[in-house]
Amino acid sequence: MDSIIIEEKLSHIMKSLDELSDIVAKHETTISLSASRIEKLMSTLAEKELESGGAAYFQDDKPPHY
Repeated sequence: MDSIIIEEKLSHIMKSLDELSDIVAKHETTISLSASRIEKLMSTLAEKELESGGAAYFQDDKPPHY
């Protein structure tokens, strides 16, 4: 193959890699934010359930069938 063609393909691959890297970084941020929001919501729900006299939700206990 001609070296110019190889350089063009390499340039295209590098651009694609940079774009994918940016996408992965954004997804990581979104996932981290979502996980912290879910944790906060679970904690709030558990507190509300305990305040109303019920059992706590989302405990780390195994279900009865284990």
